[in-house]
Amino acid sequence: LALRAALRAAAPTAAKPRVVVVRRAATRALSNHDALVAALVGAGFDVGVYDDDRPLPQREILALFATARAVVAPHGAGLANIVVAPRRAIVVEIRDARHSRCFQYLAEALGLQWEGLASVAAPAADFMAAPLVAPVAAVVRLVVRAANATLDAVVSKKI
Repeated sequence: LALRAALRAAAPTAAKPRVVVVRRAATRALSNHDALVAALVGAGFDVGVYDDDRPLPQREILALFATARAVVAPHGAGLANIVVAPRRAIVVEIRDARHSRCFQYLAEALGLQWEGLASVAAPAADFMAAPLVAPVAAVVRLVVRAANATLDAVVSKKI
């Protein structure tokens, strides 16, 4: 918890709610990653991309995730960074039904909201490597709803 707080305090404050989208370069890459990012930007979010093919210093990666109102990612190790996400952030995992639910369990243990959305790609025999396709409209709806719920909670506390 202290690490979460320290990382958030050190990060610049974004004017818009931040959404972190994980880009995987090799296995389980989102084939519609750019369309997903564009839709989230169009919905009014500050979108930060964590690209596993362009590694950042670990402190920068953790600072990115520590300021996220939402994390959207295909199933994979990049989701381990949610350990520093703020409580009540939403984690939207794009997955094949055969993928492990390990990130669901991690998110729930951390007090995060987890939503698993099925890839809209045709099922592949090698589900651990096959590209995934995000259901963009469903992702945006979940992230907008979560952002509005968080805003309502903040306003209620101030009233």
